[in-house]
Amino acid sequence: MKRTLITVCSVVGLLGVAGAAPVATAAAPEAPRAVAPAAAKASAPPGTAGYLTLWDDNTYRDRSYRNNQSDSTLHNNDFNDKTSSFVNKTGRWWVLYDDTGYRDRGICLRPRSHYPDLNKVGFNDKTSSVQRRSLNTCPGWPEVGIKNSKW
Repeated sequence: MKRTLITVCSVVGLLGVAGAAPVATAAAPEAPRAVAPAAAKASAPPGTAGYLTLWDDNTYRDRSYRNNQSDSTLHNNDFNDKTSSFVNKTGRWWVLYDDTGYRDRGICLRPRSHYPDLNKVGFNDKTSSVQRRSLNTCPGWPEVGIKNSKW
């Protein structure tokens, strides 16, 4: 008897009273919908405005060396042959040299630019001196750096 009463009550609840339209007892599951992935927020590389910052690991990690003037030897700062990435937040061109005293091979860093992996341009762990250029160019040296107009 109890079982019949429960069954009748369940059927009446689903069908409604006196043949009326059925009443939904639970919300229907929502159909899956495509959700666009959130755009990755482009974070600005670290560094200080008005300075050239060098890192001894790619993607601006680990130890850094910050400067706003030429340095003929990075030996004094324990940063010789360690540069793997850079951020140039100055309006000046810079040259990274393979040897102390601004000698040997070099690469030219664009103003207001950065580069996360100097291995890609064949200059990883090579820098022994840095020179801030007084000119707005670096004739003869390959130019490196992803420009950032916001700096």
